[in-house]
Amino acid sequence: TLIKKAEYAFYEIIKPDPEERPPVALQNITFSKPYEMLIKLYSMPDPKEFDPTPFLAVFFPIMFGLCITDAVYGIILILISLFLMSKVTGNKNLFKILLVGGVFTIFAGAIVGGWVGDIFEYIGFEPLIRFKNSIMLFDPVKQPMIFIAIALGLGFIHMMLGILIEVVDNIKNGEYSQAIFANLT
Repeated sequence: TLIKKAEYAFYEIIKPDPEERPPVALQNITFSKPYEMLIKLYSMPDPKEFDPTPFLAVFFPIMFGLCITDAVYGIILILISLFLMSKVTGNKNLFKILLVGGVFTIFAGAIVGGWVGDIFEYIGFEPLIRFKNSIMLFDPVKQPMIFIAIALGLGFIHMMLGILIEVVDNIKNGEYSQAIFANLT
């Protein structure tokens, strides 16, 4: 329609070269949209590949929280993120990622008793110690194998999901031998 409106117009359809890569546009829901920043930081998926952003949006905050495991740090991270989101103009994706990471850090810290290390015991304030112990599921210092099992279990699930995505990509693209002999094995 635009060409019909112009008095003089010319267009030509050009076939791309075989080695030419078309641009990739990521389209994600609001929940995973901020994590596109991390995908773009490393490399965009091939046009024939699956967009890993929704899976990154699930696993990144969980792993982030497990790495920090201190509820007070999570609270501080949330407060700083909210403050910066209100002050900074432009792209706020990093602050959104840190905000969600702070929430998961609070949960991870609470279940392992991480509240600025073990400061509640040093302070000796009994109500805080009772609160910490009431929501703590286990102490990773006394029971490290539980924490290691959780980390290894989540890592295993994460790796298997990545392999499954690659198998689906291979099958979708007709690369059956790659799916079976490179990924499934």
